[in-house]
Amino acid sequence: MTLAALIALARERLDDELEPYLVSDASLAGWATEGEREACVRARLLFDDELGDLTRIALVPGRGVYPLDERVLSIVSAEIQWVVGSAPCRLALKGLDWIREQSRRAESYGTPHAVADDGRARLHVWPRPVLAGELHLTVYRAPLRALADPHDEPEIASRHHDGLVDWMLYRAYQIKDREIEDLVRAAQALRDFTERFGERPSADVQRRHRERRRTTTRYGGY
Repeated sequence: MTLAALIALARERLDDELEPYLVSDASLAGWATEGEREACVRARLLFDDELGDLTRIALVPGRGVYPLDERVLSIVSAEIQWVVGSAPCRLALKGLDWIREQSRRAESYGTPHAVADDGRARLHVWPRPVLAGELHLTVYRAPLRALADPHDEPEIASRHHDGLVDWMLYRAYQIKDREIEDLVRAAQALRDFTERFGERPSADVQRRHRERRRTTTRYGGY
């Protein structure tokens, strides 16, 4: 479904099909973009392991913390490739508290075998590498770009597209205008969206999920 089709469906359900519109196309497009990201946060709809700067990180000798693209929602797995064409070595996913504990107890430089996402768009590698290499990530991510052109289509599977209209209605019915504001309908639209994509995990739930990682398997022979 294109952005134009999403907007048309939202207008039909809002009874806002005649100009002058109560809600602008720009607002509806923005809420469609917002809804797609929200759906990905809730339901982990976009899986990726091939996107250049987003899933590949160059490791620098002596450096243990690296920027993580803000579109990465969660890391599924991580591997290091030391030489182009060589077999990658799998790393364990850990919580930041585990890495901090190891840093207090053991040598901080060596061959990395664990990584942790600190929730602030940073990735921690432990121990710090002594050689250059490339980290390969497999992730769940947010959409890469906003929906702007009428011909743009959401990245999520087409079967989920009409669910974005629920988010668009949820936002539209909250407009402080007596001709459209309807908090009862806003609440219903949010319930419909949640039924399709699930509850949004709180920041605390996401933190606890990261810190629960206590994988004991050691990869790559380390």
